Amino acid sequence: MRTFLFLLLSLCTITSSSAQGKLRDRLEPGSKLLRKTRHTTLEKTPQGLYLHKRYHPKTRKLTHLTSYRDKKRTIREGRCAEWWDNGELRFEGSFQNDERHGDWLLLENGWLFKGAYRNGLREGPWAKLDSTEKVRQFGTYRAGTIEGSISYYDAQGELCKQVMYRAGDLEELLYFESSAPGALPPEEYLIYERERPAFPGCENQYRYDSEAFYECTEDLFMAFLFREIRYPLLARENGIEGMVHLRFVVTETGAIEAVEVLRAPSPLLAEECLRLIAQSPPWLPAYRRGQPVRSQHTTGIKFSLE
Repeated sequence: MRTFLFLLLSLCTITSSSAQGKLRDRLEPGSKLLRKTRHTTLEKTPQGLYLHKRYHPKTRKLTHLTSYRDKKRTIREGRCAEWWDNGELRFEGSFQNDERHGDWLLLENGWLFKGAYRNGLREGPWAKLDSTEKVRQFGTYRAGTIEGSISYYDAQGELCKQVMYRAGDLEELLYFESSAPGALPPEEYLIYERERPAFPGCENQYRYDSEAFYECTEDLFMAFLFREIRYPLLARENGIEGMVHLRFVVTETGAIEAVEVLRAPSPLLAEECLRLIAQSPPWLPAYRRGQPVRSQHTTGIKFSLE
């Protein structure tokens, strides 16, 4: 029995050392490894910064990278990036004195946001691009507040809407004619304009373009999850909790397709989330220029044992 236990412990040690060795090989050029676990490394760069990396426990893909000024990792300084479990970039940028500073890329619901921060606030031009890298939204910020207007463009690159601001407050909405076949006249855009898909139930209470509409739909979605969710028994018994991030496509008819798990603390929780989304009623599709369109939606479902 002792021999068996010794061999088992030796095998675990070899497996662990092998996995950690792979992480060691992923150090930045010139960096010194300070600490490692099965899924993380802490290294000191030639510039004197402390780079903390986190890897997916199974695929060993890099999921988090954060640079710090101090070894205790209390002040972010320099590079910062995060990837979903499938290796897809979630965001990338840099920090200065623990605040976002410099150029940033943010990916959300199939859109790419590009711009800069200064002292933690948006500063200068910001653009929203679609999957073909066409600019669909553009505006300029000063100290985190929109300056002037935000311009919206359709898939053909035509200007379709401008939102005018004064001192950060909405002042005027302007809609423009479209040459696209079947497009509604500008006076009807507002009735059907919906930037992203939404859970059903609030469409007769609020205007589609209002924040109150999305707050209402989010509340109904949370109520649906609370009512339908079944915490996996095995996950509960093993103390597994955390956030599951999902992405799916809402079609022009509101059907849900292409559901994928972007991050999950356990396959058990991931499977339950896939079941929940499959039970969801049809959603309200996004509308652009008065026409329903396919769109991506990303959401998070939290499992807590408290």
